[in-house]
Amino acid sequence: MASFQSLVESEFGFLVDQGFRVETESDGSVTFQNERGTFVRVVHDTRDEVVANQVGSVEHPLDAVTMEELMRLADATGPRHRFPDIDDGLRYLVARAAYKLRNYGQRALSGDASVFEDAKSSRHRPDVARPTPVAGSIADVEA
Repeated sequence: MASFQSLVESEFGFLVDQGFRVETESDGSVTFQNERGTFVRVVHDTRDEVVANQVGSVEHPLDAVTMEELMRLADATGPRHRFPDIDDGLRYLVARAAYKLRNYGQRALSGDASVFEDAKSSRHRPDVARPTPVAGSIADVEA
């Protein structure tokens, strides 16, 4: 069975093509960063068996957006299909997270700072649910 880090580096390889590099790794977290100061953190929460990611700016890490926020801003419902050729649960979760980021996160990945403002604005609206924090996120570290 492949490690979480190797799965993330493989499935999120498209980030390298977009100028990101692996900045830090730990047992349950891999962070990519580009020269513009945009980061992508991919986290594996083993308690809930969830793989989540967030995109943010090194200058304003507390404004990082979750994948759920990026999908909401893109009016996306997410992939409705399973990845039938993947029978390994962790590989499936990482592949699904990479798919979502590749398809719904391009605005943030390209450095469009307005996406962070849009997400921040929607957090204060009573009709929009606040995203669940990503375990091991910058918000957890700095809180």
